[in-house]
Amino acid sequence: MSTTYLKQGNVLALTAPTGGVTSGAPIFVGNIFCIPKSTVAQTLSFDADVAGLHSLTKAGSQAWSEGDRVYWDIANTRCSSDCTAGPLIGIAAEAVGSGAGLTTGKVRLNEPCIESGIYHCRQRLLIATINAGATLVPAIPGCKFRLVDAFAIAYGGAVAAVTTVDILGTVTSDRKLVAFGQAALTQSAMVRAGAAAGVLLADGASFTANDVNTPLKVAVTGSPITTATGIDFMLQYAIEPA
Repeated sequence: MSTTYLKQGNVLALTAPTGGVTSGAPIFVGNIFCIPKSTVAQTLSFDADVAGLHSLTKAGSQAWSEGDRVYWDIANTRCSSDCTAGPLIGIAAEAVGSGAGLTTGKVRLNEPCIESGIYHCRQRLLIATINAGATLVPAIPGCKFRLVDAFAIAYGGAVAAVTTVDILGTVTSDRKLVAFGQAALTQSAMVRAGAAAGVLLADGASFTANDVNTPLKVAVTGSPITTATGIDFMLQYAIEPA
């Protein structure tokens, strides 16, 4: 054994980020994907698994084959076989089918860390959720989000009453990365960031990095949305370690 060897390293002592950690709830701490072994408040030390075989939540709509790559779906906080959903975290240790009741899978963690890249998120939200304000992509401790592109499609009717439907990021305070105009959000019409009804911040600021430890969100300006059932949001974004 080399003189530099310390220990196996499957369990690490880490510091809980803002909001603390919950036992068994996967989380990124900086670039490290881990499974906390205890529940602790922010700034406190905790032990976490960074390797080994774990039973983790997956999308019921997906079937996995043994040996498939498994990614962390940042927006939905679950595992996915879709490489655009988030960073690679491991491999499927056994096959599992798709279906409403098949929402867990066995994952062998690969001591994963966040790599730079473009990720995709789709969130299909009801108007009541949008009117109340909602998170599209949860914050990752120690990382920044940078918007790359965004689309919105109203379903179940045209969007009415509201002035704009806004994708929000944070630089010191909330800022409108994209403001989708009400008139363009007719049923089934796709409105894209940068189009006439997908207004961006001046001078390309919509595509600059947001503050570390902050999410991407949706909110409304003006009256609450009426008429439509909901809106499909599709985001492309980059993750940048602070």
